[in-house]
Amino acid sequence: MVVEASRLCFGVTSLEKEGSLVVHVGDALLRSSTIEGGFSSIMVDLYGDGVLLQQLLHVEAWQSIHHRLRGGIGGRVMANLGMSPRPIDGWPVHEDSVNTIKALSCMLEVFDDEVNVLHIRNMDGPRTMNVLALTGPLEGLQEAWVEGLPIALRHLAADYRWERWESNS
Repeated sequence: MVVEASRLCFGVTSLEKEGSLVVHVGDALLRSSTIEGGFSSIMVDLYGDGVLLQQLLHVEAWQSIHHRLRGGIGGRVMANLGMSPRPIDGWPVHEDSVNTIKALSCMLEVFDDEVNVLHIRNMDGPRTMNVLALTGPLEGLQEAWVEGLPIALRHLAADYRWERWESNS
């Protein structure tokens, strides 16, 4: 679903046709999910029964994912971690956000404190938000994200900003 949405909304299909992007779909937790030289990026969107997989609440899972990245500078992991640990419009933090915080803490440990987050309000209701996490430097991320959004979606950039996640966030 995520790959198809990327192809549809973000021009991934044209990048694939040009040969400048190769997409591999698989289970990011399987050690066999690898390619020679490593991946330049990995997208993690793993749920079971609508809940973030328990494996993602452990440092070892993130270490395994990290080891599959291409060596050197630039390899990034983007993860959809589910419920945001932020209160919304006076509503209490959603109970499922405890797992999000655990996963983010593990990511901080593995990715040398270079974990950025984007809190996005869900379309299914005003009381919930998802959090996307992206490893790597924060500098220039917001600008690159806005520039990479299709013109029809750029209005979202005014409401959503990437920020560095810290263990006390």
